[in-house]
Amino acid sequence: MNTPLFPHGNILATPSVISVTTEEERSTFLLRHQIGSWEETPKEDRMQNMIGLTMGFRILSLHTAHLSGQKVWLITEADRSSTTMILPDKY
Repeated sequence: MNTPLFPHGNILATPSVISVTTEEERSTFLLRHQIGSWEETPKEDRMQNMIGLTMGFRILSLHTAHLSGQKVWLITEADRSSTTMILPDKY
């Protein structure tokens, strides 16, 4: 199912994310983030996301860029005003 579970708000990506991912990867990460495709996300964060969906907390997911192998965090703010793509070492 590809139905978004929450709004993503404004989309922001750090320059470092842009340099290690393609536009297609970023679009895919955003879709996976919104539909709850969080397989790479640590279990504790997946559990927090489930709570966050009903309680209005932040949503965090982890995805891997295929070409660079770089891990990318997506973080949607609790108020759903924005989603930021950031590398783990910048988080």
